[in-house]
Amino acid sequence: MFVLYDVLILLISFIVVTKGADFLIDGSIGIASYYCISPLIISLTLVALGTSAPEIFVTISSMAKDNTNIAIGNIIGSNISNIGLVLGLCGAINPIILNKLIANKFSYYLLIYTLVSVLLLFLPSFNWISGTILTSFLVFNFWTSSLSYKKNIFLDIKKEKKYSKYFLAYAVFNTLIGIFLLHISSDYIVLSASNIALTFNISPLTIGLTIVALGTSLPELVTAFVASYKKQNDILLGSIVGSNIANITLVLPIVAFLNKSPITFDININALISLFFTVILFLACFFSRIKIPKKVGYLFLIMYFMYLSYLLY
Repeated sequence: MFVLYDVLILLISFIVVTKGADFLIDGSIGIASYYCISPLIISLTLVALGTSAPEIFVTISSMAKDNTNIAIGNIIGSNISNIGLVLGLCGAINPIILNKLIANKFSYYLLIYTLVSVLLLFLPSFNWISGTILTSFLVFNFWTSSLSYKKNIFLDIKKEKKYSKYFLAYAVFNTLIGIFLLHISSDYIVLSASNIALTFNISPLTIGLTIVALGTSLPELVTAFVASYKKQNDILLGSIVGSNIANITLVLPIVAFLNKSPITFDININALISLFFTVILFLACFFSRIKIPKKVGYLFLIMYFMYLSYLLY
């Protein structure tokens, strides 16, 4: 009886967390549009941070309850889900057109950040030093984005659109509502997921890598499908790459700064698997250059379901 209650709370929380991320993304895009910022930079920064918001709030809630395994499992599992499931599904439906900024720059950054994060997790202590290193990558990432100031950040049609005086206020309101919903739902996600893990004698890490990771990846999945349907390839790939970068450089440092437990061998193994998925994405961007073909999308899906089989059986 209590298990059904926890499952129901978990499902409702996933719906609320997705709606919260939706509000946050809409508000962020509204603010960016008001100041005439391009879709690519929006996807790599505001949308990426917005779709990573569930991971941020779930991680903070997990660490507050001293549940490091759910926190790290959520981050690693989310990055794997973003590449294997989200990009896999979208790529299997339509080839993903590559933007040069992503193919030539941010795919490299994602690979480097993932590699460094894996190395840090293998160290005897994952602490504030590791968190500082990863956070410095976040600062660097925003700095390199700003270097494209004239070509990529501001739209050429800056004066063509005129917004009402209420547009910006509405966008800010949506952003604040999104943050509130994310905060409330993330607490219930961690609580109900922990209860389910205890009931079925499943490790918190496995719960974090699967159920919680899939739930917090729903915003990325919805964003990617909408972007794919509207053929907004910049937002499609940019939100995934940007979200994975945000998970490593913003969310994982939260764990590092608050962590009091040693990193287990199981976490290290899954971190290596996350690195493998990232390497395949990097190679797809590096060799494709123009677009990621459908067969690579199918490859991502096969890899993802093989990974789930490894976790569950």
